[in-house]
Amino acid sequence: MDYSNLSEQQLLDLATTEKTHNKEINKEWRKRYGMQFPYKLSSDGHIENKLIKAFVGDRECDRLVLDQAKRLRNQRKTEVIT
Repeated sequence: MDYSNLSEQQLLDLATTEKTHNKEINKEWRKRYGMQFPYKLSSDGHIENKLIKAFVGDRECDRLVLDQAKRLRNQRKTEVIT
């Protein structure tokens, strides 16, 4: 299956129906959003779990997700400055 052609919602639906961790979904998600599936950084820098449609505080995330979020936040700051 070519995951790159699927929409964000299709990836979420597929992950929900499979009920197992799919490495290919995670790989595609990281390529698009720079974070582990199902996390995504909102436009205002908050971490969102897209499966449960809820924002997650920095203190509630595991270290990998938090490190990814910090990296993306720093990238966005740099992009705004330049």
